[in-house]
Amino acid sequence: DDCVGYLVPGAVGHIEDGEPRMVYTPWSEDPMPFEKAAEIGTEKVIRDHSTVGLVVTTDGTVGDIPRENFIGAEKRVINELKTINKPFVVILNTQRPEAMETRQLAEALTHDYGVPVIPVNAFILNETEIRKVLGTLLLEFPTRSVSVNLPPWLMDLDESHPLRMAVLQNLVTAAKNAKIIGEVKSSFSQAVDEKNIASVAVSSIDYGTGNTVIEPILPEGTFFKVLSEESGFRIENERALFNLLKELSKSKGYYDRVAEALAQTEETGYGIVMPSIEDMQLEEPVIVKQPGGYGVKLRASAPSIQMVKTNIQTEVSPIVGSERQSEDIVKFLLKEFEEDPAKIWESNMFGKSLHELVNEGITAKLQHMPEEARTKLGETLEKIINEGSGGLICILL
Repeated sequence: DDCVGYLVPGAVGHIEDGEPRMVYTPWSEDPMPFEKAAEIGTEKVIRDHSTVGLVVTTDGTVGDIPRENFIGAEKRVINELKTINKPFVVILNTQRPEAMETRQLAEALTHDYGVPVIPVNAFILNETEIRKVLGTLLLEFPTRSVSVNLPPWLMDLDESHPLRMAVLQNLVTAAKNAKIIGEVKSSFSQAVDEKNIASVAVSSIDYGTGNTVIEPILPEGTFFKVLSEESGFRIENERALFNLLKELSKSKGYYDRVAEALAQTEETGYGIVMPSIEDMQLEEPVIVKQPGGYGVKLRASAPSIQMVKTNIQTEVSPIVGSERQSEDIVKFLLKEFEEDPAKIWESNMFGKSLHELVNEGITAKLQHMPEEARTKLGETLEKIINEGSGGLICILL
């Protein structure tokens, strides 16, 4: 460790017989005045040798030199340490560290210099106070990185989601002020707002590397609110989520059975949902006589869902009046289609959108198929499959 400093007015030892005291130094072959050697040594230690610093000053209660004599050297050392970004704290040596005026002076110096100033009595300094000084010094080390533990589901949201964007923006803005470890907590507390971040916890600090980990805490209920918005289901708490998952798991089990058939239908126009073991119904074995002996007939049946893709056509022909009025509507629809093909479905005609009118026409046709025809169609498919018929004649009446 190096202990150096600048001379202050009133100090003794640098004058001998009325002349500047000359000393030899490692950085010069010739002797030089003690005051100059002290300045060069202090600058070299601050710039080249030190990694941290303890600036010791006083309130004037220690020794015979008044407080104002220390201010010049005090400012000089502090400014040099701040210029080269060395971690340091200021020790205010005093015989009255607990006195109100001493603490007020320490607070004023902290405000003026922007670094912690700790009042202590160096003559009776104990282990607890030393730990306090070193702990405060650690907080002056630079912040090398800040890792953020975000809820995984938050990062699964779209990059343009308002909550994700707001949380990340708040954290990025706050991180700009966390230049030293001691500023991490106060800086990220500025990321808190009523809507997006309730609080920010500092999970860990590695003083040796300057790496810190923080964890933003979102407002209560945010997860269920966002989950409801993203899923379209009303989910207010864990119980509602649990019951919904139970219900959806049943639906998924059913969908998994028909998913392949749906894909076949989309691709080829026809899909088959194969029966499962649970759907099989076995009849009692029957002994049958066959040429040359007897055999056993085993019969089983199972429901099978047949999916057929059909293109349903409909027309919308509203009566609008004259031929000119009809031409105007056609021009309007064509213009809408050119600007945005999807927007044409939103065109209002007689109080309803074009989409609603077309959908009503298709629905009416689908529901118009007689129940008897549906039954016969199912029976026909069943007969083709079971009897292996290769031909089909269809007569529509």
